[in-house]
Amino acid sequence: MLALLMGALLFGLVNLLVALPVVVYEVVTGARSSERLAEGEIVVTPLLFAANNVAIALTVPIALLTMWACYGMRPRWLSSVVGGVRWGFLLRCLAACAVPYGLLLALELGQGVGEWRWQPWSLFMIGTIVLTTPFQAAGEEYGLRGLYNRAVAAWIPQRLTGALVGGLVSSLVFMALHGAGDLWLNLFYFGFGVTACRLAYRTGGLEAPVALHVVNNLASEVSLPFVDISDIFNRSAGTASAVDIAPQVGVVLIAWALMELVARLSRVVQETAPGSAAATAS
Repeated sequence: MLALLMGALLFGLVNLLVALPVVVYEVVTGARSSERLAEGEIVVTPLLFAANNVAIALTVPIALLTMWACYGMRPRWLSSVVGGVRWGFLLRCLAACAVPYGLLLALELGQGVGEWRWQPWSLFMIGTIVLTTPFQAAGEEYGLRGLYNRAVAAWIPQRLTGALVGGLVSSLVFMALHGAGDLWLNLFYFGFGVTACRLAYRTGGLEAPVALHVVNNLASEVSLPFVDISDIFNRSAGTASAVDIAPQVGVVLIAWALMELVARLSRVVQETAPGSAAATAS
């Protein structure tokens, strides 16, 4: 319980410290309307988008620090059961995910780029996406599939039941944090969370979930430097449909299957204990 509370409080504090100065700066400079802000309307600007990414990326050290403080576990053991990131496996997972996502992206681009235009903020957004989105995606995985999933599962002595309950709770939290009012979006977020939990459990680490999340987010943000992003966090009812999310569900499932195959071929360590012979595997 202390780990869950500490993680949530630190996450909220970091988000406030990173985002608030940006909002104040934009109000002072006139880039943001104080009246619309007072009405609760959040207009996304390139600077606020960057701040949001940075704040979520900082969940990685938050999760590592919380596990160390509350469980006495060295930070490296949060990444995998071998006590660190298995970089070769991570790269292979990224390559596996790039196949279905690359095909979907090529299909979408082949149908035209619609209202894409070079914008005054295009270069800034390209740099922001390339430099911060991978860390933002990793932050969500370390915070939810790493910290929250394991902290909840630790309450339950029976291993499989703990994994199921931990996966269910962390996936519901993942869904809730996206603040969607649309049923189909919520189903997608929940399903994505369950898939990421399954990958973490089956591969003994966070490399596969991180790879899936990084490629998913990068693919979904390709258009952002060239369009109006002020409303990108609008997830109200009616903003999606089964037809809209079907391609995304398809590529997630294909990426999941490919990474399970990669894990099997790579013979990654799925479970071990600190100090055991298997703990030195990579």
